[in-house]
Amino acid sequence: MSLAGLLYDLRLVAKSLRRDRWFTTVMVVSQALGVSIFATALVTARRYSDMTGQVAPGVFRVEPGRDTLMRRLFQGTQFDGFGDFAGVFIDLPTARALAAAGAPDAQTLSFVSVQAGGPTGAPADRLPIRYCNADLFDLFTIDLRYGRPWRRAEEADRTPVVVLSDLLNDKLFDGRNSVGRTLRIGARDFRIVGVVRQRAGKVPVWDVGIAPQNLTYAMLPFPFTDELRPVPVVSWPPLGADRGWAEIAAASNAFAEYWVRLPTAEARRRFEGAMKALDPRLKVRSADDIVARFAHAPAPYRVFVILTLIVMEASVINVMRLLLAKANSRAAEIGIHRALGAGRRVIFTRQLLEGVLVSMAGSVLGLVLAVPTVRMFDRLIPDSPVALAFTPALVASALLICLLAGLITSIYPAWRVASVSPTRYLGKV
Repeated sequence: MSLAGLLYDLRLVAKSLRRDRWFTTVMVVSQALGVSIFATALVTARRYSDMTGQVAPGVFRVEPGRDTLMRRLFQGTQFDGFGDFAGVFIDLPTARALAAAGAPDAQTLSFVSVQAGGPTGAPADRLPIRYCNADLFDLFTIDLRYGRPWRRAEEADRTPVVVLSDLLNDKLFDGRNSVGRTLRIGARDFRIVGVVRQRAGKVPVWDVGIAPQNLTYAMLPFPFTDELRPVPVVSWPPLGADRGWAEIAAASNAFAEYWVRLPTAEARRRFEGAMKALDPRLKVRSADDIVARFAHAPAPYRVFVILTLIVMEASVINVMRLLLAKANSRAAEIGIHRALGAGRRVIFTRQLLEGVLVSMAGSVLGLVLAVPTVRMFDRLIPDSPVALAFTPALVASALLICLLAGLITSIYPAWRVASVSPTRYLGKV
């Protein structure tokens, strides 16, 4: 088919759609409703599969074994899998002892504490502060929207620097470039050197297992724990803020994450030997294994996607039946076209184009309708610290599925209309 012929067929299809506005509206809305429900389920499921490690090679997390606080809390509940994922903390004294050994070439302690802070000169608010080491930025490929991470030398010299999360930068500085400004935490001003980019709808593996609000955090060098005396959010029984840092750091009920880089088998063997000497229950787990373990949505969300896919297929079948009904109502017109020389291929092409255009219009409208639906779902079921989001890959996937559905919707009615002999149509003129 030539380009001129295709454009001519498209003009005829557009006229047909405008002429039968009621049919067109019903078909587009029917398709849109099915697509919007399916897209909502797809977004919710992809939130879990999009938990990304962004991990450098040879990164491991030190874990306390099977019997952990988090696993006991979630055991036997519908969030049992999350208990496996969140039960990753080791007690702070053990973590500090491992870090002091200095065996790995890169390592970081990491925990979150909620403390008073805010832009210098502004009223203080309660801010989640993530204490970690400069090596965190080497262990994980962390994107920065503005600026840079702090360096090992700055950490060793106790230079008062801070890196903000994207969400905290939006909250405190309206998303503007805040590099060079200062953040007051406790009685000290920290210079902002960077802002971490939050990937839409994704949770970095080193950020999971903390309360949802703690994605709006400031990252501080770990040596400032001695001065600011933070209390880890993950502590059980809860620690009081009136304790000194020496007491907090020695408390076996304060927990932190500990990540190391072990690039070779020999490095891993040496580190595991030192680790077992400290506590035989400890083990290391590859960050790549962690990402692979949680690369799939929980079973309820997979069932949700399947059910919404069935709903979308029902809308596809409904559109198919409407296309057939519309073709039957235009039997006389099609018969005249056939009598004037229009072949089966021409009739088939026009019917196919009409079905595809209706399906794609319904799919685009469905994706638009899914935006408020996704936000409502996120408010009603806040089961993840990262807001649901439409990523380009997700939109492309949804459109591809909808295109295939549109083709399926259109091929059968087009074949049925084109396969009928012209004498049968002419009998209705």
